[in-house]
Amino acid sequence: NKVFVKAVLPAKATKAFTDEEDLFICKAFVNVSTDPCVGANQKGNTFWKKVHEKTYLMIKEDIEATVVGERGYESLRNRFQKTIHTKVQLFNRYYKQAVEKEQSGWTKEMYIEAAKKLWLQFEHTTYRWGDCTRVLHDMPKYNPITVDKPKEEVGGSTRVMGDKFDRPVGTKKAKKQKLLDMLEHNSV
Repeated sequence: NKVFVKAVLPAKATKAFTDEEDLFICKAFVNVSTDPCVGANQKGNTFWKKVHEKTYLMIKEDIEATVVGERGYESLRNRFQKTIHTKVQLFNRYYKQAVEKEQSGWTKEMYIEAAKKLWLQFEHTTYRWGDCTRVLHDMPKYNPITVDKPKEEVGGSTRVMGDKFDRPVGTKKAKKQKLLDMLEHNSV
């Protein structure tokens, strides 16, 4: 009668994400999300593998980057979905509150600073995803002004959310342009 016991080793703790890593993840997320050659029809794991690849490609290209080591794509996905996305969306609520006060002559940066003060007041910590917010605010999903306004009346016509953003190039046209660019580059 032998009893086999399986030893369970404690999980190796990884280093906490740095603000710099968060910024690279956000830049890669935007880059992969807006790639016209691929379009919006990407499966979750495939999308996050591309984000992972793009993140570390951007880190390697940046001579001033201090990120050491490489995490798996699941780790980047979890960091983005559970932390960055959540914090930026919550920050957008404070940003909208600041914008609703409509201070004359204020710039977007001034509203961001006002939103950071609201964050500190209600969350009792400083907001450390400011760089991520600036990167993500260019996407309709993360633009705090258009998120809750699905339609608005403008001069008798109805505008759809995100209407102020340029419509992206279609997938076929983008692939054709990419092929032409490659052919032109190879012929030079």
